[in-house]
Amino acid sequence: MAEWVPDWLVSFLGGVTLLEAILWVVAVAGFLLVLRKVGPWFVSFARAVLSTASLIDSVKGLPAFIERTDSTLGTQNATLEAQNRTLAVQDERIAEIHHETHTNNGSSIKDAVVRVEEVVNTQILPALKSLGTAGAELRQDFEDAQNSGSEIHLTVTPKTASTTEES
Repeated sequence: MAEWVPDWLVSFLGGVTLLEAILWVVAVAGFLLVLRKVGPWFVSFARAVLSTASLIDSVKGLPAFIERTDSTLGTQNATLEAQNRTLAVQDERIAEIHHETHTNNGSSIKDAVVRVEEVVNTQILPALKSLGTAGAELRQDFEDAQNSGSEIHLTVTPKTASTTEES
């Protein structure tokens, strides 16, 4: 035999007949052929077994998951109830604000503002305009009197109570 062949292989092959060697080659070739044909099915089967094992593992954890979910839902329900109470209080406050900012036969802030605005527009502004006009006339009279050198005599007439009540 050649020198590159190990001694143990030479001693093993020395006890094998040609028929045994052919049978071994045919058996290995048949095994490889069967493995090639059955291999994809075997891989699919292995994947199915792994998926089943994963499913069984998930089912084992299902009661703990349900308990956690129930606990979380209970907490969320309590939070939602608290939020609903807060929203109810806020709705009441908003209704009060709405009541005060819209007209409602005289008792709201808006009604009071409308009344004040009416008094300002009908009484105070005309009085201020007439005071401005009277002030301008008085200033003109004063300047005319200064320029002419004459004395200025002012007459002040107080308003009576009846005059004030009529305004």
